[in-house]
Amino acid sequence: PDALVSARSPAAEAVHFVPAAGQPPAARWDIVPRRPIGMRIDGPHILLTGLVRPLKVRDRFPLTLVFERNGPKEIEVWVERSPYSS
Repeated sequence: PDALVSARSPAAEAVHFVPAAGQPPAARWDIVPRRPIGMRIDGPHILLTGLVRPLKVRDRFPLTLVFERNGPKEIEVWVERSPYSS
């Protein structure tokens, strides 16, 4: 097990972990091995605030996830159309 304790990206001023829609951001997320967390706008998600510029479909940007035990891991985020948009 591990915990996601922070995240950062040059695309935004701040990155927050939101456990579910309407809930305040969490300070950390506990990660259970082999139990994926499905990211959804109405469920758990990562929220970027203070965007450097508006994001468009097909944009890409780096996001560094910082884990308590395993340290920082950089990933590339691809901006896609929301499955909830028309």
